[in-house]
Amino acid sequence: MRNKMFLVFALGLTAGWLSFGGGGQAIAQAITGLWSSHSMHESYRISIGVDPTGKPRTDEKVAEIRVQYNLPMHYGNLIGVTGHGGAGVLWYQDSSGIIRNAIIPDAASSLSRIEYTATKRLEIEPLR
Repeated sequence: MRNKMFLVFALGLTAGWLSFGGGGQAIAQAITGLWSSHSMHESYRISIGVDPTGKPRTDEKVAEIRVQYNLPMHYGNLIGVTGHGGAGVLWYQDSSGIIRNAIIPDAASSLSRIEYTATKRLEIEPLR
């Protein structure tokens, strides 16, 4: 019975995500722990590699487009990074020792930027 309920729940989430676009995106973001905010264009100059004599090459301009994710401040400090398929899984531990994960769904195929965001009125309710 429990597996059947989980399957129905998972299929419902998937259908909602596919059907409603933005609304489905909100459901998917609630599951990942990260909230997609906007895209950022970053550019900078950096020396990449060395020339034939072994000296650093002259600086080159590098440009990147990154998706900005907001991470709730109460998640705490980053303690580990793992992967699953094309996703990146970030592990955080708060001051009371609770460990949470946050998932970057497309970490293997796109660049990301993660910023802590203030949270207010945190409520935790056990579900059984």
